Amino acid sequence: MRYTYFLLPMIFLSIHFSELSAQKISIKNGGLVGDRFYQEDQLISKKDLSFLMAENQVAFNHWKKYRTYKDVGIIAGGVAMGTSIWFFSSFWKRAVIPFDNSNVHAPFAWSLGSCSVLITCRIISSTQRNKAVLIYNNGIDSRSSIMIVPASNGIGIALRF
Repeated sequence: MRYTYFLLPMIFLSIHFSELSAQKISIKNGGLVGDRFYQEDQLISKKDLSFLMAENQVAFNHWKKYRTYKDVGIIAGGVAMGTSIWFFSSFWKRAVIPFDNSNVHAPFAWSLGSCSVLITCRIISSTQRNKAVLIYNNGIDSRSSIMIVPASNGIGIALRF
């Protein structure tokens, strides 16, 4: 009976602190679907990941930059697709009608410019995403430490993690 008072708190603390450590995030490329984020081999949504990143301000700033550049890249991709269609239609129109004086250089320039913005935004968003995840993972303490220290008001003891 006298060991019960000692064993029950130890069992409770070991169960409690075994689930205390935060879990690292990993990224897997999902192809056309986009990136997939995993936490301990379980798929998590980007909304949940945003809440996790909010704990670390530096990682969250990189995460916001990632989302901004990704959105700009999506818009640039739409513009690139539209201007490419414009370029090929005016090129085809000039090939079919021999003496057509339509300008083919403007659609080509717009298409080339929007494709370069798309590629640049994709590269920058990828690096910002990787920085955010690395900073978040480095901020996690891989081991949980328990310290028994005097309480702040001087009475009793306290557990600090």
